[in-house]
Amino acid sequence: MEAQRLGLAGEVHFLRWFVRCDADFFEHWALKINPEQALDLTAAQIDGDPTPMRLIASYPSHFGQPRQYPIDWVLPYFQPGPSGGDRQIDPVSLWRLHRSIFRHHWTEAKQNKSVGDLARAGYGVMSEALRLGSAWLLEKAIVRRSHLLRKLQ
Repeated sequence: MEAQRLGLAGEVHFLRWFVRCDADFFEHWALKINPEQALDLTAAQIDGDPTPMRLIASYPSHFGQPRQYPIDWVLPYFQPGPSGGDRQIDPVSLWRLHRSIFRHHWTEAKQNKSVGDLARAGYGVMSEALRLGSAWLLEKAIVRRSHLLRKLQ
């Protein structure tokens, strides 16, 4: 929103890396502020360095090349948090975001007539559906377990 207010919405983009061979991370997001740099508030998770300004070329090789999305295309899926200023994304909005990303990649792949890109787009949306579905089932199982444990007491 701040980028829009400052008239930078066309220049600032979200970057998304698909992290390969990492049990802790499936994807990583940052904010591209110019062709070489990203503002990455969660980069400390990668290497422990709390510096938020990062060279895009400095990301680990298992991150691959990032995909780029316009900021005003991603932000509608984030809602203000309980404190009003923080932004968070609920599972339903996250699923909608990933469906939107899928449609974007699918359309792009069809225009480029790339079977590999079509397969990657399908794989991306299916893996996200599986991940979100598993998280939902786990949450329901935990709630059920808590309920049963309360009944036993």
